[in-house]
Amino acid sequence: MANQIPSCPGPFGRIRNRALNAVTAFAFRGLDRATDHAVRSVAGRGLDGGLFGIARHYDRYLHLGPAEFEYPRSDLPPIFRFVGPLGLGPAQDSVDLPDWWPELEGRRVVHVTQGAAANADLSTLIRPTIDALADTDLLVVVTTGGEPVEHLGTLPGNVRAAEFIPHTALFAHVDVFVTNGGYGGVTNAIGHGIPVVIAPGGEDKREVAAHIRYFDVGIDLRHERPATTEIRAAVHRAFDEPRHRKAAQAIVQACTRYRPYDTIAAELTEATFEQRISKSS
Repeated sequence: MANQIPSCPGPFGRIRNRALNAVTAFAFRGLDRATDHAVRSVAGRGLDGGLFGIARHYDRYLHLGPAEFEYPRSDLPPIFRFVGPLGLGPAQDSVDLPDWWPELEGRRVVHVTQGAAANADLSTLIRPTIDALADTDLLVVVTTGGEPVEHLGTLPGNVRAAEFIPHTALFAHVDVFVTNGGYGGVTNAIGHGIPVVIAPGGEDKREVAAHIRYFDVGIDLRHERPATTEIRAAVHRAFDEPRHRKAAQAIVQACTRYRPYDTIAAELTEATFEQRISKSS
């Protein structure tokens, strides 16, 4: 699999990015035409700028993440807003937690998940992480993203599993997060100051891994199916190398200025008001 392409500022970086954009547009030209046709059949006109330029048609673009986890940029349009990650507030009292929840107190906890989408095959990352940490003093907390826990097979004595636990509650107890790279989970983890071990899968996950390397908030295993020895070594590095936790904790401080729900509500109110003014004029 191809490696992630890192950020490259300056004149050379801009030339490189234009070339990559051209290659991407060529590679996705079939999808671009199909999307244009679908939009044209509904809206009566196609996409100005194609599929990858669709954001220019939005009234608002609200990004559910912190600006402090994005490469330095000077070309973001005025409609773009960083609103910060969701789920950093206090845990809801009404959440049902598993019976083993009190065991998290006073333990070094590693959380592993494959998210809520790429979890059909739990042997991709979850089972290797269980096996990698089976004979350690770490408490490993697994969430299967809706798959039955029984699909994990026999669990070692230091593993606890559930189909779902809200990260708002869980991350208050986690020391290291092992993930396939879902953006929401990663930004929530670093928003709690937790270093990340990432084994990037598909979709945007390789780009998330590139961000993790750039900001040094964790360790990138570079591929989707790491060996147990790789996982074990990376988790121990995440505990032993304080720079990753320090980098994540710097983002925690930055995230305190975000009020995502208030910002989203304000942006929707403003957009609705502007639409009413536009229609009445």
